[in-house]
Amino acid sequence: ADQLLLILVDGLGYELIQEYAGHTPTLRRMRDDIRSIHTVVPSTTAAAITAFGTGERPGTTNMVGFSVAYGGGVMNLLAPTEWQPVPTYFERLAAAGVASAVISPARFAGSGLTGAALRGARHVPAETLDDRVSAALRELRAGTPVVYLYWSEIDHAGHGSGVGSDSWIGALEEFDA
Repeated sequence: ADQLLLILVDGLGYELIQEYAGHTPTLRRMRDDIRSIHTVVPSTTAAAITAFGTGERPGTTNMVGFSVAYGGGVMNLLAPTEWQPVPTYFERLAAAGVASAVISPARFAGSGLTGAALRGARHVPAETLDDRVSAALRELRAGTPVVYLYWSEIDHAGHGSGVGSDSWIGALEEFDA
C-alpha cells in the first residue's frame, strides 16, 4: 500500500465489541472482518502502546506500567524517554525516508509515553474525534504515508465510570458514529 491509516482505540477489545455490538452499527456491519488479537502482559496503556509502537514486549522496552520501583523510590515511566531504549516503528520509518504522523491531543506531544512509544513521527494535535478524523484525512490527502490516530476516550470512560456505564457507552457510540 502507498498509505496506511492506523487507528488505536484504547480500552476497546474484541470481546467488548462483540458484547456491545448493539451500540455500534458501524462496527457491527464489519463484524465478519473483525479479528481477535491479544495484548501484552501486563496490559497497561503504557505497556501496550509501547509494544504496539516498537513491536517488542514490555520486558524489552522496560515499559511495564506507569511506574516502577527504582533506586529506593518510585519512578514514573511516563517521564524518562531514555528508559525505553528500543527504536520505534516510526523511527525506523523515518530512517528509511518514510514520513509519519501521530494524531492525538496537544497535551500528548512531548509526553514520556509518546516519546517512548511513538517517537520518530510528527505530532499533529487534535482534540475531538471529529478533529482527529479531519486531521487524519488532511494528512492522507497531503500524501503522508503512515498516519496513526489515537482515541483514548473509551478507556478513560471505562476507568472513570466502568465498562458498560452510560459514560462508556456514550464514548463507544461516539467512536462508532
